Amino acid sequence: MPLNVWMAFSYFIEFFQGLFMLNAEIFRVVAENDTLAEKTAENVYYLSGFLKYFSEVFRETVSVVAANDTLMRYSVGIWQKVATNATYVFGDDDAQWGIAYIWRKAYECIQPGAYCEAQAPSLTYHALQFFKWMFAALAEVGQKISLVYS
Repeated sequence: MPLNVWMAFSYFIEFFQGLFMLNAEIFRVVAENDTLAEKTAENVYYLSGFLKYFSEVFRETVSVVAANDTLMRYSVGIWQKVATNATYVFGDDDAQWGIAYIWRKAYECIQPGAYCEAQAPSLTYHALQFFKWMFAALAEVGQKISLVYS
């Protein structure tokens, strides 16, 4: 594969690593700050209420569409187009295009002897830091949820 393609994937890896670092820092701050953890727990509570309301509206909409043959045929046609376009965006099982292709090439790029090999340890470290702080923040927010519900 041409060098410029590998360079493009190395930039993709750097961007993705940056996202890991940013989110890890956000989760670290939430995990270490009681006020932020409590506010996050309140936001989870309000988001749950919104999702409950949204699911009821969605259920009613599906009932209306399912009861009408014309709307049902139209809806099926729309979802078939959405599924086709999603395949082009997200990729196929063989990862020949879309986001799946980008992930496959990025994975190939960090393999031993490949162009991005030097980025693999750093990417792994920042990914693990992200997961460490994500679970720490979730635990802290989980402890505060009972305060919100009382």
